[in-house]
Amino acid sequence: MTSPMIEGKRADSARRERVLQALDAALRSGQDITVSELARTARVDRTSQRQPPLPRQAKQRP
Repeated sequence: MTSPMIEGKRADSARRERVLQALDAALRSGQDITVSELARTARVDRTSQRQPPLPRQAKQRP
């Protein structure tokens, strides 16, 4: 049995990975990138993208 803290961290990691995958897909397709569109594509709440280090990682993408 895992603790709620571990489960929460796993869920957070999965959300972050979905956001980064959505960002990479948007960059490859050349479409406009907005917080709303990334959140919709990644199936996350818009506020989750304000948590560090996601904004920093998004800026570092080519």
